[in-house]
Amino acid sequence: MINAEVKDKEELKKLCVENELVAVEFMATWCSPWKIMAPVFEELSYKYTNVTFLRVNIDEVDTKEEGIRSIPAFQFYKGGERVAGFVGCDAQRLREEVERLAS
Repeated sequence: MINAEVKDKEELKKLCVENELVAVEFMATWCSPWKIMAPVFEELSYKYTNVTFLRVNIDEVDTKEEGIRSIPAFQFYKGGERVAGFVGCDAQRLREEVERLAS
């Protein structure tokens, strides 16, 4: 289950600091590749309950500070620090990143 749909960048920062491991999906509802990746991200959120999964709609939240220029984009935070990330429609890579960081 997606833990939160983030509504502003202050909330994003707060959630990334407050939780041990955070996976963030940067998306937009009009993005076709996101529509492919969304079910994968959702599936992982049920499997890895020790990870906080967040969704950020770039049309609603300013993501320049996070360096988001293309979507879908995925970033991973530990203790508020970005530890990994990638851009694109690569379900296998998403699975591998979450598994690597969560174990």
